[in-house]
Amino acid sequence: MVSALNRWWRRVQAVSVLATFFLCAALVTPCIALAQAQTIRAASTDLFSDSERMVSYRHQEHMWQTSDGALHLVINRGTLTPAPGLALFSSFDGGSSWRLMQALPNTDDESVLDGQLQGNELLIAYHTAGNASIVVASLHYDNVARAWATTRSETAFDNSRLKALNPALATDSTGTIWCAFVARDRVSNATDLRMVYRLAGSNAWSDTGLVFGPTDDQLIERSARPVPIPKGMGVLYTVHDTLYWATRTNELPPNSAWTGSAVYTSKPQKSIADPYASHFSSVVDDQANVHLLLVDDYGIYYLRLAAGATSWSPARKIGGDTKAVYSQIGLANGKLAVGISVKRGQGAMFVSADGGQTFANIDALKLPPPSTGVNYGTARVEMPTRSSGPVAMLQQYDDNGAQRLLLFNVPAP
Repeated sequence: MVSALNRWWRRVQAVSVLATFFLCAALVTPCIALAQAQTIRAASTDLFSDSERMVSYRHQEHMWQTSDGALHLVINRGTLTPAPGLALFSSFDGGSSWRLMQALPNTDDESVLDGQLQGNELLIAYHTAGNASIVVASLHYDNVARAWATTRSETAFDNSRLKALNPALATDSTGTIWCAFVARDRVSNATDLRMVYRLAGSNAWSDTGLVFGPTDDQLIERSARPVPIPKGMGVLYTVHDTLYWATRTNELPPNSAWTGSAVYTSKPQKSIADPYASHFSSVVDDQANVHLLLVDDYGIYYLRLAAGATSWSPARKIGGDTKAVYSQIGLANGKLAVGISVKRGQGAMFVSADGGQTFANIDALKLPPPSTGVNYGTARVEMPTRSSGPVAMLQQYDDNGAQRLLLFNVPAP
């Protein structure tokens, strides 16, 4: 009788072990990831602003790491002096302290910027104060002198009838620069997305004459992000609740129509939580795969476009019930890294070492508890799209009316 009971108990234990194994496998990473996650606590920085658009918008890039390990960041300082509007800062201690490097001329508390770093050359696009035109500039970084110099600056779009807002840019394999932006009629408020370009070796910017997505006067609710693809250029763009993808090949005339379709439609919202429909970010890895992250109804969703493919993978929710509003995807030491700001005082860093097939929660990002006059409602996150070594992730918060940035110094994944 005792022997029979022992055999029965061993079978129960074996079944239990197998059940636990298959449960963990089905959940992909959480069984392991939760046990390994470490807590990273926020540290203060000396960056502050009186503009809520301090590091807006998420589909744009505002932070980069150069080969010497230095970090560089453009923030909107609002009306603060010196350097009101957009200003470039650099950090040489991993993001703890920052040095003002350049003020960008003719910008104000509503100006936003996108930048793409190649080596020590930073190409930026931003919209100006007042007449709201698009300026594209090239900046060179000297890693010996630790200094930036503007080498070129030109107006890419200026129209007396249209305000040009919210730009983003990318360069294709031929050297042509593509810049997408929001165009809004100054009288009727009719709004749509446009694209301008500058051919390699040219000194002139041209308008494609194309409109991406529908035109209407319903607020703004749209953003566009050019994305380089093999032998061409793609663009991710949102209009209201729908995200689209369109592409062109390099041999086509610049004003040819792009080929596109809808990629994802978000759940309807009771209120406009994202007035520029910009809660998405993307990164292209060294194999030319495009990785896309977006927020929908406080959930984080990941999509992948394999190099040379014409269709995206189905959207996959990661991070569970995060209640997130802001997130960003990037490459950290060659791995995909997803930084998430989460309500209730804690965020997370997820990492994928297999090109987006699985994500592990390696770090819990802990915010200080709220104190008098402090809240984390403007919890925008910012990190380099490509980095090596530890990952510096910044998060915005409100300190008695001033916008500030906290630093999470995440160990190298």
